[in-house]
Formats: sequence, C-alpha cells, structure tokens
Amino acid sequence: MKESMNAPRPVIRHLADRHNVLSPHNALTYIDGPYVRCDPPRNKVCIYGAGVGRHEAPLEDDAWQVWALNLVPPLDSFGRLRADVWWDIHQRVAQTPDDLRWIAACPVPIYLPDDLHDASPRSVRYPLEQVEERFGGYWACTFAYQIALVLYEGSVTDLGLYGVELAFGTERERTVEWACVAYWLGRAEERGLKIHLPQRSTLGRHPARYGFEYQAEIDAVKGYTDMMRDVNLARDVAGSLTLADEPHGV
Repeated sequence: MKESMNAPRPVIRHLADRHNVLSPHNALTYIDGPYVRCDPPRNKVCIYGAGVGRHEAPLEDDAWQVWALNLVPPLDSFGRLRADVWWDIHQRVAQTPDDLRWIAACPVPIYLPDDLHDASPRSVRYPLEQVEERFGGYWACTFAYQIALVLYEGSVTDLGLYGVELAFGTERERTVEWACVAYWLGRAEERGLKIHLPQRSTLGRHPARYGFEYQAEIDAVKGYTDMMRDVNLARDVAGSLTLADEPHGV
C-alpha cells in the first residue's frame, strides 16, 4: 500500500543535535589571523553547498580543503563530517538558539560576523576591509566572500564549487546570487585558478555559441530550462525544508 500523502514527515535533527564525527580526510588546521591554514598546506579549495552537484565534491581526496557553510554538512562515504573550515556570516539576529548551539560546538575554525565572535572558541574574522580595498565589494551570498578570500590569500591553485548550482535554487539564488557568483568565478579564472565544477554545471558555462551555433544553442537552453522546471517541481512537491536546505540564505 502506498504511504498516505498525509503521513507525518520524519523529524530532521538540527546539526547541533547530530553526533558529528570528523572525517580522517580532514586537514590539520590552525587559525593565523584572518586565515585558516592547513598543515601540511593544501592548495585546492572545495566550496560545498546544498544544491545540485554536491555529490561530486572531492570529499575523500586529501589534496583538497573543504569549506562548508551554515547548516549544510559535507559527509564522507561513512557519514563523517568532512570539513576543514566552516562559514556562517549571518548576524546574530538571523540565528536561532539551535543555530547558536551549533556555532558554539562547530569542531573546526568558523568564519563569523563581528557580533558572533564570542559565540565560538574557533571563530575567525573575515578580512572584509582588506578584501574590499583590493577587489571592491559585490556581496550577494556567502559563496562570493569565499571566492574573494581565495583570491586574497593568493596561494590556492584549484577552486571547486559543488552544490552551488544556484540556477536551480530559490528565486533569490537564481537571480542575484547566481549573478554574483558568476562574477567572482570570472575574476578567479582571470587570475589563473583552475576551476572544477560538476559535470552538468551551468555555472559560468554555456554549451554553445549564441547566434553562431543557432539551433544547438537553442536546444541546449531548452534542456537547461526543462531541468530547472523539473527541479522546481520536485521542490514544490517535497514541501518542507530538509537539513541540507538553507533557511536564511547563503
């Protein structure tokens, strides 16, 4: 018998209430002013989000740092927390009591806004003024700050974005956030970083030349927009948030 449409949904535990065991693939990290360093160094950074393509992230490759955010836990194949650096740059007003419990318990260095620096013994202050002095300021999501810090540090050779397919996200994500990430991604490519994306990524990519490859470009866009509608429909049917969904923006 099919499950009733009115059956209660399973209760999703908050990240603060999970038994979080660190993955052995994590780096040994330490805080050095506005930076989080790895010992030995890792010059590849994987930015991990909650969206399409996150399952392709190199979570079990020890050459990579993994940067997590908010309430989105990257998990290795054994369900262990695979994160070297955490980010939650939302001010205290955006946090629930459970969110604050997680921030306090987060077992790795975590970038926090100024009004939350007393919330974690592992808090790191983002060097906003220095980054803006060098690159200007265009901040519509956490991913933008992350990419900008990679550029500011200057030691990273490879940058991966997994689960950052904002075109298939909320209305905010597919408009202002997608445009902002594409901008910073372009600046990263200009500076010679090797960019790694999921196989079917649309971020900063277009499969055919507009106009010059007329029909191929039209077909490619139709395939993309059909996929977008399918993802949106699945989200509408699912209804409520899961642990991997983002309650206060990225």
